[in-house]
Amino acid sequence: MTIGRRSLLTCCLFVGSVLVFTPTVHAATVFVSPSTGKYTVGQSVNVTVLVNSQGQSINAGEATVTWSSATLQFISVSSSGSIFKYWPIDPVVQSGNRIIFSGGLPNPGFTGTAGSVLHITFQAKTAGTGTVAISGGKILANDGQGTDVLSGQGSASYTITSATVQPVTPVSPVTPAVPNRPTPTISSSTHPNSSAWYQSSTVNLQWSVPTGLQGVSYIVTNDPSTVPPETITTTKTTATILVAADGLWYVHLRGKYADGWSSTAHFALHVAAQPPAEFTPKVVQGTDSSSGNPTLTFKAVALTDSIVRYTYALDGGQSTDTTETSVDLSGITAGQHTVSVIAVDQAGNTRTETMTFVIVGYATPVLTSVSSPLLLLDPLVVRGIANAGDTVSLYLNGHLVGQVVAGRVDTDSTAAGANLRVPWVLTADAVLKPGTYSVTATATSTTGQVSAPTKSRTVQVVGQALMLNGRPVATFSVAVPIVIVILALLALIVSIMARLGVSVWLMHRRESTVEAELETLRDVNNRQPITREQLDMALTQIEEDVAGSRNARRHPVARRRPSKRSR
Repeated sequence: MTIGRRSLLTCCLFVGSVLVFTPTVHAATVFVSPSTGKYTVGQSVNVTVLVNSQGQSINAGEATVTWSSATLQFISVSSSGSIFKYWPIDPVVQSGNRIIFSGGLPNPGFTGTAGSVLHITFQAKTAGTGTVAISGGKILANDGQGTDVLSGQGSASYTITSATVQPVTPVSPVTPAVPNRPTPTISSSTHPNSSAWYQSSTVNLQWSVPTGLQGVSYIVTNDPSTVPPETITTTKTTATILVAADGLWYVHLRGKYADGWSSTAHFALHVAAQPPAEFTPKVVQGTDSSSGNPTLTFKAVALTDSIVRYTYALDGGQSTDTTETSVDLSGITAGQHTVSVIAVDQAGNTRTETMTFVIVGYATPVLTSVSSPLLLLDPLVVRGIANAGDTVSLYLNGHLVGQVVAGRVDTDSTAAGANLRVPWVLTADAVLKPGTYSVTATATSTTGQVSAPTKSRTVQVVGQALMLNGRPVATFSVAVPIVIVILALLALIVSIMARLGVSVWLMHRRESTVEAELETLRDVNNRQPITREQLDMALTQIEEDVAGSRNARRHPVARRRPSKRSR
């Protein structure tokens, strides 16, 4: 946006101008110097925006400076030495290829033919015609009324030719300092290493302040030996510059003292804000499409002219770093694959390219049968067909669980016979948790060729797992018989204990009976005498009862023999 006449007049009144009425109005022009020139690609194009007041005193002005961005690359803008002292709108780049400025100065204003307004530095970008033009301008007379006296706005046209730009090596401060005029030392908080590349195009500069330093003059170019003009750019000790073009640049700075200027200090800036250029990875498999030895190649180009490393990943797998531009993909399986390659330059910029390719490879094995469903702890048995001598690798959910060699290779056979298809069988003893698994297999020839994986087959593992230290050790089918056996053992133990209890009870009954009979015999004997014969019969009966009790202890289930008395 541009500043209006009212704003310009306000600016002039703000700085305390004493406006002088002048009845005569002259014409003023704004133009660019130099208006023509010849440059080669890579050279700096330094232009100055000037005002010719045509004898009229002026105290404010504004305009828009545009340029052909296809051929001219903006580098920097400076108002050092400008006739304007106050800037309601600072001269900054807007929309990529234009600078809007608005400035003013106090009474008595400016009168002259070449009043400096701005210094702009470009870089010749490509061969062609570079143009710089001024539009939307106003020049206000110092006449007390703010009369616009602008009558013309100039432009410039530059011829740019191609040239080979050789790399330039950073240089150190060269010219020795004049006594009593020490050269300030340049440093940067954003680009501290003058030999390293950085992504940021915004540079923060600092410099030392020797005793007696009144100010500095600095300029940024791609020439390592440029000497800044003897005009103070700033009296500050820091500056922030925008380097709009990638490449190697130099900050040139010299100090102003009461008795003159110091020698020039130089500081190199390596700026690479743009990523490496687009590139295309390629996979070369050779003339024999089944050779099994493809090669991945890639080559990226960066402004820094150096790619630090590449990072590639196959099929979304683990990334691998390399400094080479080709990678051997021997052993990759046949089929469709995706590769991602990342190029990283010295400044840390990256460019990622992805491609899909197809490997036409070795004969794939065939899965003829897969044991399913499985009970936990049951082995997985897979059968199939492959070329004789192939190493068949079996995978469960993508994880290798076993390998087997299919038959053997007959060294005396012909080439055709060497590819004889033979059966193979593989038993995997991996302990699997209950669930569904995907089974695939690949074949590797004796020369290292790897086939594409087979179509997946599904295997079911059923049952409820009993876990030990996080691993399944049994299933429901195994646990049920174990429980049955345990219950049977418990029943047997209970039965035995019950029978022993009954036997003990019977023995106790028999002993009680014998004691009762003896007590009866004593009572009878006390009441009336018995004969010897009766006593012998009673003792005999007691002996038989005691013997019967002992036999009952030895044989709990034996039946008691009838006594003579019972007979």
